Amino acid sequence: MVGRHGVGAELLSLTLPAAGRHGADAWRVARLTGRPLATILDVSANLHPWGPPPGVREAVARAVEDLDRYPPPYAEPLAERLEEVVGSPVIVGNGATELLVAAFRRARRVWVRPPCYGGYAEAAAAAGVPVVEGTGPYDPGDVVVVGRPNNPDGRLVDLDEVCALAGGVDRVVVDESFLPFTEERSAIGLAPNVIVVQSMTKTFAIPGLRLGWAWNLPAGALPPWSVNALALAAGLACVAAWDWPRRPPIDAWRAALAGHIAALPGVERVDGAAVFLRATLAAPVASRVRSVALERHGVLVRDASTIPGCDARHVRVAVRTPEENARIVVALGSALGAALGEAGTP
Repeated sequence: MVGRHGVGAELLSLTLPAAGRHGADAWRVARLTGRPLATILDVSANLHPWGPPPGVREAVARAVEDLDRYPPPYAEPLAERLEEVVGSPVIVGNGATELLVAAFRRARRVWVRPPCYGGYAEAAAAAGVPVVEGTGPYDPGDVVVVGRPNNPDGRLVDLDEVCALAGGVDRVVVDESFLPFTEERSAIGLAPNVIVVQSMTKTFAIPGLRLGWAWNLPAGALPPWSVNALALAAGLACVAAWDWPRRPPIDAWRAALAGHIAALPGVERVDGAAVFLRATLAAPVASRVRSVALERHGVLVRDASTIPGCDARHVRVAVRTPEENARIVVALGSALGAALGEAGTP
């Protein structure tokens, strides 16, 4: 089928690498299809539905004037401001992935618990450490990574369980990239061998710059000038709007969206947390759902089959504003009808 943008929906089902493929593919999809990027509602990436806080773009524009100067080598102004709001010293990095790589270095193995974020395996590979799936038994030198809340299923590991894990491994790396969207308490200060990583990229919707911070990473874990001047300026503006992740009624928007998706024919289960939902489908048609939703409605959902622990019966969507969420529901309903009909699933 050839769509109104000149490229058949089947081309959007191009085989993706089995590991390491993420969402946020809108730019690539726009190039493949000829569809203007601005017309794509990208819900394959889990970001703040309102975008960056007021003042961030202006701060970045002002920082352009200093492009001929080196920024502070370890983003000290931002690290100091974060220490004030977090209550403990932190290290600032170029997004959570860089911090995860640093947290995994010199480990014997990195343990993950599928379903989980595929970037953990990528970060472990970059650190030169093998990845093991499961819950033990653990050996000396092992590292366990825990998502709180976990992407994509929203599982929230209790802090007591984190403490118990810390007693049996070299270190526990707690990925709190989505925690600021919730009212849950951070694992900061929980144990001497717990490392906490947070992503300002997601909570403040600045993926074009990338920014994150970590608690309890050793000094020197990152090279100097990891954070550029523009990201530094954006980060300082984000700290000035620290409550931004909790300003919109995201919990209510997520609950409403989950209810609408769960009511669609062909959806067996919906789970998730923070700003993402995972739908379990009645048939292995995730790739086709992604293609049809984009071709017919300009909505880019995540084919979750590339997420460790998921398969072709899973799609994931980000929680957006109510108006955008309505568009997501229409797109998923249309795509599911087409995909399940083609698969002969009632």
